[in-house]
Order: sequence, then structure tokens, then C-alpha cells
Amino acid sequence: MHSFFRLRGYGLAVVPFAPCVVRRVGAGTDGRIAIEHDEQLLVLDPRVSDDGAETAAVADVQSSGHTGEWVIDFGPDTVAWPNHFAVASSDLAGVPFEWWGDDGASIMVQGPFSPMPEETAMAAPGQTIAATGEADGCRWVELHYEVDGDSWAQRHTILPDGLIVSAQACRRDARGVWSAADGLKHALL
Repeated sequence: MHSFFRLRGYGLAVVPFAPCVVRRVGAGTDGRIAIEHDEQLLVLDPRVSDDGAETAAVADVQSSGHTGEWVIDFGPDTVAWPNHFAVASSDLAGVPFEWWGDDGASIMVQGPFSPMPEETAMAAPGQTIAATGEADGCRWVELHYEVDGDSWAQRHTILPDGLIVSAQACRRDARGVWSAADGLKHALL
């Protein structure tokens, strides 16, 4: 089964097969990506010609006119793929992909929802509402909770069209994760 996202960059269009996790190789500056699917791992280097035989087990790969950095296409939207985040297929309904960061941090977009949920309805058992606000025409709620003795934060940003950008991280790392989530939000506005 294909994933619900496509990667484009460095002259290639890549649609990984789900379930999958795609990571940048090394510092992520030369275009190489590692695709994991069904216990198979393939490192794809766009600088090296490939006859397609190796990639056929993990992804559909075609040429693309986009020669810049990797971007993620899903539905009608295109967003930049932030370095230091893996992109993964999701088992969650309405979630085209997830970004996985260090130490369990994650970001995802879900929806659209109609009617849009109230901020108070977004707290799961064990979570407390730490802050709410509005920015760039979007409402947001920040939740705090504990996981194995560590203090965690989750932020849900509700976009005007009913999409929700959700991000979570250990509170000490939340600022960088919120920044990446804001990039996703701005691409969708």
C-alpha cells in the first residue's frame, strides 16, 4: 500500500510504501534518504543512477522537475521537510504522515474537522491545560503531562479550515519542536 504523502526533491519524486519511515542520511545536506518498509532498508542517493530494481520493494520512484531540497506533498498541500525529523506513514485516521524527532518528539497534521473542536476538549486524561492563545488567525492550546517522570508538552493549533497541527515533546525540547510545527502551520495557511 502506498503512503499518503510523496517526497519531491533533488530531481526525484518518491512515494514510499506504507508502513514506512524515511530519514535523511547524515546531516541531510546531500539528498540521501533511508527508506524503511517491511523490515527492508534502502538508502536512496539521488546523485547515483538507479535502474529501479532496488527501490521497487520500498517505494515508487520517478523523476521530478523539483531539483531543490526535499518537500512533502499531501493532498493539495506541499510543505518543507525539516531536517532532523523523520517522516513516517501513520496508522491514525485522517493523518497523512507524522514527523518524528529526537527523544519521542512528534508533529502531525489531522483533519479537517467540522465543527472545529474546542480547546478544552483536546486534553486527554492526565493532561492539564497550561495555556491557550491565538496567533496568525489560529487558536492553540498547550497541554502539560508527565511520562515516566519527565515533563512533556503537547500543542494543538487549530487552523481556520479545520485542520489541526499537533506537536509534542519533552518540555525541555519543546521550543524547537514548536518552531517546526509553526513551519507546517504557515505552509497550510
